[in-house]
Amino acid sequence: MGANVNRCVALAAVFALTLPASVVAQVADDDVCRAITDSGRAGLFIYYPTRDIEKRLIPVGEQTPPLVYETNARFFYLAGTGGRPRIVNNETVWNIKSQTSANSDIRANAIYVNRGAVATSCTKGAILPVYLFPFNYIGLQTYLDHHSDEMRTDFGLRNKFHLPVSRARPSEDCHSTDDPEFVGPLSVQYGFDHLVRSDGSFVRAFSLRRQEPDQTAGYSSELAYVSAGSLACFGFSLPVPTKSTVFTRFVFFLRAAEIAGQLVSWHPNQTLLSINRLPGGRKKRLTIRWQN
Repeated sequence: MGANVNRCVALAAVFALTLPASVVAQVADDDVCRAITDSGRAGLFIYYPTRDIEKRLIPVGEQTPPLVYETNARFFYLAGTGGRPRIVNNETVWNIKSQTSANSDIRANAIYVNRGAVATSCTKGAILPVYLFPFNYIGLQTYLDHHSDEMRTDFGLRNKFHLPVSRARPSEDCHSTDDPEFVGPLSVQYGFDHLVRSDGSFVRAFSLRRQEPDQTAGYSSELAYVSAGSLACFGFSLPVPTKSTVFTRFVFFLRAAEIAGQLVSWHPNQTLLSINRLPGGRKKRLTIRWQN
């Protein structure tokens, strides 16, 4: 036990150098979105902030060669057709889910959730609370229970992940993104394939190319908010490993060090990605491969 503690403390001293950009600092999303718009293309991109400027922004699709995984990189998505960006008429939320396999013995038992500190028309200027790192690594059972059809409410997810938005007119007809009457069945919108809740119900939503559950090293679910009249462009995190041990699950100041250690050793090889506009928007799904 003592050796493990010393190792975690040593890693804690350097974790800020290895954690993903989404955890320790936000890339200037507006600047990147402007660069994407100027490129004349819409869709998914990966942004490498430390590279030469002409090599920072790379479009991503099913035919893209394996990407380099860098912890300070970040994904960006610009909604649009034919290279023409979309301006949203009403405030909008996208849900981004990822499921990643890796060449390691890391097996996910938690999920990384993230949502920016935003104010919607329904909060009348009040900034919504958010999870602080590393408390945004949620146990899979808790996440699945909250997003089950029975919705066993978790107040952390209700208040620090989900958010109220208007259906049509600003500040009127407000609904939360975990309201099934607004977004549809929660297990479909937020669930993952191959995950089974403890009561035996099966979560079916994430039925992309199937991969065995014991190969999944990381899950993530993020919400991106776009205000009315804005460009439908937003950034979100690269996948991260989401395994927690019994020890660090209850000693949170060592959790960051544990995550940093996993980022060094996990070697992701494939990510199944889903980008879905809520409610009931068209889903973009693709498989991303990573260089070994």
